[in-house]
Parts: sequence; C-alpha cells; structure tokens
Amino acid sequence: MKNSKNTLSLQQGPVTDDPAPTLPVTNVDDGIVTQGDIDNGIQCEIPRYSDAALGDKVILYWGENYTISRLIKDPEHNLPWIIDIVQDTPQEQTLADGLYEVHYSVEDQAHNFAISESINFEITAHLNPGSLPAPVIPDTQDDNTINDDEAKLDVIVQAGYAAITKGDSIVLHLQGFDTETDFMKEDYTATYAVQDVDVPLGYAVFTVPYATFQAIGEFAYANAWFIVTPAAGGTTKSSATKKFYVDVVLAH
Repeated sequence: MKNSKNTLSLQQGPVTDDPAPTLPVTNVDDGIVTQGDIDNGIQCEIPRYSDAALGDKVILYWGENYTISRLIKDPEHNLPWIIDIVQDTPQEQTLADGLYEVHYSVEDQAHNFAISESINFEITAHLNPGSLPAPVIPDTQDDNTINDDEAKLDVIVQAGYAAITKGDSIVLHLQGFDTETDFMKEDYTATYAVQDVDVPLGYAVFTVPYATFQAIGEFAYANAWFIVTPAAGGTTKSSATKKFYVDVVLAH
C-alpha cells in the first residue's frame, strides 16, 4: 500500500509532524484492499506521536462514516494504539467497497488540537458487510432508549440470522458515545458459541450488565452489532448496526 501524505493542519498550537496512521496488511499494492487482505486481517495502528501525554483525546477517522476515540491514560501503555478493523468495528461502515481517507486527531488537556497526515486507499472486497440483520434489543422497542430501570435488570440483546448453526461463534459489540461530542465512553464485547437450544429460536441471547450502561451514562447513545464466524468455517459476516439512546445514572 502506498501512503498519500497530506500537510498536517493544527489549531491553537505549534505545528508538529505527527505521522500518519499505518495500515499493516500484506500483499497490498497501489492502495487497494482486497478480500484476501481482509481475510488475513486488517489492523490500523496509531503510532506513539510526539509529546503524547496523560489526558490526550485521540480520534481515528476511518473514511467519512466511522470514528473511534480513546482517552490516553498512560502514553507508554496506550500507544501505539492498534485497532482491529475486522473484529472491533462495524464492517458496514469500515469495510464496504469505496475510497477511504484515514487519519487521526489529538486534543490535549490545554485544548491544543492537531490532525495527523493521512493515508488513502480503496476497498474492493465485495463483502456486502452489514448483510445480517441488526441485533434486536426488546427494551428499546417502545422509545429506542435504555433507561436506568431497564439497565438495572440487565439488558437482553438478541443476535439473530438465517441459517444459525450450532457451533457458530458470535461476537457482540456495544459501544457507547457522548451525544454532544461523539466521544466513546464504553466499548463492550462478549463472545458466544451457538447451542442446540438457540437454533429453533433463530437467535442467540446476550445479557449486557448494568455496569456497561452506567459507564455510558446519560445524554448518550450506543451502537450495537455482531460478527458471526460460521462453525463450518469460511468468511465472517457482520450485522447491520442498531443505534439507540442511553439515559442511565453514572456510576460513582
């Protein structure tokens, strides 16, 4: 893959040459990501940029439709930051065919703001990501919100799809964000192997604990999706994303 490096722009702070994120995939030439590359795994690495410090807010921008953020609590251990694009992001937003520009921003505690150089590439994998239906969350069916009373009882999430088979591995992802800033507040995952009892139902059941929603809090929203690895092997498939709102008392 060839990196296209653009000029770093910065507001309210000195100009620095923060490097672009890297996309270490094998056998990628001329900025093209194929199905084979994705099958081998796609990771995006944000390097240990200059002057990294406690309290930095780092946001990765993956194309026009997806961002993920992190608060730096320990620069030595939090950087480099490696994001598994296949396993830990909604594939309908990150692996659909198209052109992508990828960069990251950093805001420190003094509100200095910097944007890294960018890399540009095209995905031509024809995966049809997001082809499975979005997870169903019964508690959101009335007002599309999880409130404190509902969260206290834990929250049921149903991951259903055609041809569900015993032994399928399902990974549920639920990420919570601040409504005003879109900053990620919680990143929850759970893995489940489909059992005989799930097959006639057509879905697997996950129970998301109250603590997860306490971490998300109020004035927030969440995205939930799941990824299926078939028991018989083959390419993983991802679901569409369920977006809902969260109004839960923060943990003290």
